[in-house]
Amino acid sequence: MGPRRRALKSATEAAHGALDRSLGPITDRAAYLNYLRVMTAFRIGVEGQLAKRSANGPVSVLELSGDLVADCQDLQVIAPPAPPFELGDRDEDVMGTLYVLEGSALGARVLIGQAEALGLDATFGARHLARQVKAGDRWVEFQAILETTDGLDVDALIAAALRVFAFGQSVAEAELNAESG
Repeated sequence: MGPRRRALKSATEAAHGALDRSLGPITDRAAYLNYLRVMTAFRIGVEGQLAKRSANGPVSVLELSGDLVADCQDLQVIAPPAPPFELGDRDEDVMGTLYVLEGSALGARVLIGQAEALGLDATFGARHLARQVKAGDRWVEFQAILETTDGLDVDALIAAALRVFAFGQSVAEAELNAESG
């Protein structure tokens, strides 16, 4: 693990853990539907901004919003509207955001098994997870770019990644409030 990834992992560990706890383990269909609503709004919000900035960069975003919308349609879920996500203007903003999105492929490896236990798969209800797992090499490639790109400020990378986790947490909390209210 390179020094930038090590710094990012250490600095975002608490925020990452809080978001994971908000989504909870996927032990039943209701938990999966909650996860799906949150992830759909989250990814649409972030991907819309990131696609504009990363298209010409060293790493483009793996866009999952279309797969998430299809998964929602499969399961007759109405995804909440995507709140606005503000992506900063610096390269660190893009790379810090991609750190979170690309790193989520690691979690997808666990989540796909939980989804499959509920009867979901790459053709019904869990397309986005299957696609992330299939694109697993992207994480290794991203880490190499993260570590070798000149001039990236680690503190700015961390700040960007923390903004993404905070955005995800706010989407999760809004969904939980909508469900209980």
